[in-house]
Amino acid sequence: MPFTGNENHKITLAEAKTLTANYRGAASSGAQLGGYFGKTALIAILSQDECVGMRIYYAKKDDGEQTFVLVGVNAA
Repeated sequence: MPFTGNENHKITLAEAKTLTANYRGAASSGAQLGGYFGKTALIAILSQDECVGMRIYYAKKDDGEQTFVLVGVNAA
């Protein structure tokens, strides 16, 4: 299924609260609960040629710290 960039990911605030509470309730002590990327970084990824969206990968740094890696994707 090709990506279009118009996929609907919208949820209500109530749904967001439930989903994040479910995660926090199941997460182990000290688990990463979220992350942050600034607007400039997000725009830079989305501005790449043929980019229609992005994938978010869980990742781990050399020192063991959890992080995320964002990667621009094309329609394929």
